[in-house]
Amino acid sequence: HSYRPCVAAVDAQTLRRVERCVLVTVPKCKYCVQAGDTLHSINTRFQLASSWLQLWNANGMPEIAPHPLSPAVPFGDPDAIASGNSVINLGPQYRVKEGESLVGLAALFRTTVGKILALNPEVQEPSAVHAGMLLCVMPCSDSLLQAGTL
Repeated sequence: HSYRPCVAAVDAQTLRRVERCVLVTVPKCKYCVQAGDTLHSINTRFQLASSWLQLWNANGMPEIAPHPLSPAVPFGDPDAIASGNSVINLGPQYRVKEGESLVGLAALFRTTVGKILALNPEVQEPSAVHAGMLLCVMPCSDSLLQAGTL
């Protein structure tokens, strides 16, 4: 997803105004680890699952086709991300097919609509999902399914 933030500045006498914009492209399904982050805190932030192990499993091997702007760095030790400034995968990407809905996809991937929306902030309404759209998903992240209650 791309964002275009702009900043405007005016001199002290308001004689000159300058505006500059920059295009920022944010790859899907990626997260830039901040100092102090843990797999548990990232997992909680994105409402992924009751266990951070699934997030760890999504980052244990090098990517087949890494994003050129933010290749995820594999790590074997779950505490290795604590240093920050690394990129991790939040989950795989899925291309929506004709006739699919967010509710149907949540059932297919055994997750919830809310968790899919948390991973895809550009999707404001569940009805905005359409064929061809790429979504970030974390399969089997519904805590009821994990607990074996369904």
